[in-house]
Amino acid sequence: MASAVSEGTDTARARFGRYARTLLERHPSPAPVAACHPPGHRAWSRLGDVDPAGATAQQLALLEAFNEAGTCSAPDFAHGWREARRASQANGERVRGALGDLLDEVFMILEE
Repeated sequence: MASAVSEGTDTARARFGRYARTLLERHPSPAPVAACHPPGHRAWSRLGDVDPAGATAQQLALLEAFNEAGTCSAPDFAHGWREARRASQANGERVRGALGDLLDEVFMILEE
């Protein structure tokens, strides 16, 4: 399933739910299917929304340790970030809005 929906199963389920709601009046049949397969996690858009026990919280802690506290070296940050990002995706954690943009930007910088 992960190869079919590279953005993650939860994101695909959320998008399908929005699609089904958009088409509800003209094509009502997708709505019950979407209702039977909701996302397992809600999407976080603010720091305060993030589950403190989740991998996304680990990413944020790494950012703080590297950027603000200066207690994390660049190699440790890069290694920890990649592990936490993989865990976040595997857990179905979803981030959107400015918070999602920030995490995506850090990912892109590390990839370069």
